[in-house]
Amino acid sequence: MPTRAKPTPIENTVSPKREEEPTPTELAQQVFGDDIVKRPVIVKLARIMADLPKLEPEGRNQHFGYNFIKDTQVSGALRSRLAAVHLMIIPDVVEESWVEVKTARGGTSYVTKMKIYFTVIDGDTGDSIGGHGYGYGDDSGDKGANKAFTAALKYWLLKLFQIGGEDAESDSQADLRAADRQAGSAAEGGVTVQGAKIEGVARGGHSDTITRAQATQLLSLYRDLELTPDGLVLRVESILGVVWVLSDDADPTAELNQLVRGLTSDQAGQLISGMVDEKDARASREQEVAGGGYG
Repeated sequence: MPTRAKPTPIENTVSPKREEEPTPTELAQQVFGDDIVKRPVIVKLARIMADLPKLEPEGRNQHFGYNFIKDTQVSGALRSRLAAVHLMIIPDVVEESWVEVKTARGGTSYVTKMKIYFTVIDGDTGDSIGGHGYGYGDDSGDKGANKAFTAALKYWLLKLFQIGGEDAESDSQADLRAADRQAGSAAEGGVTVQGAKIEGVARGGHSDTITRAQATQLLSLYRDLELTPDGLVLRVESILGVVWVLSDDADPTAELNQLVRGLTSDQAGQLISGMVDEKDARASREQEVAGGGYG
C-alpha cells in the first residue's frame, strides 16, 4: 500500500510579508531589469517627480476664461530640486525661424519659432537624457526669441515631469467656436458672434448680403488687428476658402471695400468669428507674457 505524503503546514505555504515597501529604484528594476541602474539620471528625475507639490494655476486668461501655470511657478518648483541632486538642464537651439508681419500702420511684428534640444545631465555620473521642445513668440520688438525660448522650456518641463494644468480651451469651448465659424449663432433679434450681437439680421441669422452692422464690425477688427489689404485677403482665403486677387493698378482699399460688400451675411459672420478668434488669441498671449507665463 503506497505511503501518503504528509501535508505541508499552511504557515509554510505563505510567503513572509516584507517589512518595508520596495523603493522606486527596486520597483523599476522589477519592471525593466538590472539595466535601470545604468541610468541614474532617470532615477533622480523620478524622485523629483514624486516629490513635486501640486501646482495650482496662478495665471488667468481673461479672454477665454481659463487658468494656466506660469513659467515662474515651474522654474521655482524645479530649480532647487534639480540642483539638490546635481542635475543640470542644457539647452541647444537647433532651429530658429521667423515671419515678418507688416501692420496697417506701417509697423512690423515678428513671429519667432524655435526648436530646442534640452539635455538633462547628471553631474555625479555624467549620465544624460534629452528631447526636443518647440516654442513660438509674437513680438514687434526684440523679444520674440525670448518668448519662444521661454514657452519651449516651460512646456517641455511640464510634460517631462507630468505637471497638469488648465492651459488650453476645453473641447466644448473649441467645438462651439468651430460651430460659429461654420454656421454662425442664432439669437433673438440678431446674430451673436463670440458674444457680440449684430443687429439688422433676421431671426436665424439669414441674409443674402452683408449687413451694415457686419461691415462695421469687420472694419473695426481690420483696424484692431492692424491688417493690410493683403492681410485681410489671406484671412478670407483661410477662413472662408474664397480666393481674392487684388489688382496691381487699382486702389487696394477701394477694391477691398467692393469685395467685402460682395460677401453674403453667412460669409461675413464666419469671417468675423475667425477674426475675433485671432484678436482674442493675440490678446491672451500678450496678457500671459505680461503675467510671467507664456501659455
